[in-house]
Amino acid sequence: MLTAGIFAIDRYKNQLKQTQSKLEHERRKFTSISRALGFDSVMKNFLHKYKNELIEFGYDLHQLSDESQKSNQQKRRIIQNRKNWIDSRVQEMKEVFQVTHDNLGPIDVNEVIRAVVQLFSSTRNRIKIEEQYDLTIPLIEIDGNRIKDVIYNLIDNAVEAINEKNKKDKSINITTNIVTIDEIQYIQVIIEDNGIEIPNELKETVFEQGYTSHPESGGTGIGLFVSREIISDYGGKLSFTSQVGKGTTFYMCLPLKRYQI
Repeated sequence: MLTAGIFAIDRYKNQLKQTQSKLEHERRKFTSISRALGFDSVMKNFLHKYKNELIEFGYDLHQLSDESQKSNQQKRRIIQNRKNWIDSRVQEMKEVFQVTHDNLGPIDVNEVIRAVVQLFSSTRNRIKIEEQYDLTIPLIEIDGNRIKDVIYNLIDNAVEAINEKNKKDKSINITTNIVTIDEIQYIQVIIEDNGIEIPNELKETVFEQGYTSHPESGGTGIGLFVSREIISDYGGKLSFTSQVGKGTTFYMCLPLKRYQI
């Protein structure tokens, strides 16, 4: 029985080494983007988010080393549960540092927004979402998935801001149009909410990596940081205004002629 227990622990150690190697492989594979996001900062958020599970992990390791308290079957179950936990966290880190390659195609920005809004259909009984689309906006050749991620993040932030404010009439207004800034035409997406405003003292840090207005939800604070990076990659702009008692409005602008089909 003692031999079987030692074998189980050795197998667990080998699995742990393999998982550590897998983590290191993923870290090297996504080095470029991890530098952009700040790997150490993301790991801090990761460790904070899962600190209770990690404490429990340590307790289980202690239990495994105590031959008198657990049967081999119980130890195997602990090993399997912890291996599953590690695999899930590896997948989570892969998703955080996922490198996205442009999948260019003819994209209708209005349709992209409509598709994202559908994902928030469950909130529409609580929040009124109004959409006004400029139907003259042409198709553009751009990665629709990346733009969809940005739109989703902006709407999700608006929903969070509204939920934090005890207000009877809750609304999000989404508008698209074509604007000219410094003699350059842009497709502009405006997402306006009447939720809690962004405090003046935080306005300068909103787009910084690590900023989050919802730390209690375990957010890593990379949403707006990454969103601005995506839009900047296309030569666009992401900005906002926020007023006490009125809420926040985000403006996403993509250069029209550069990507027009």
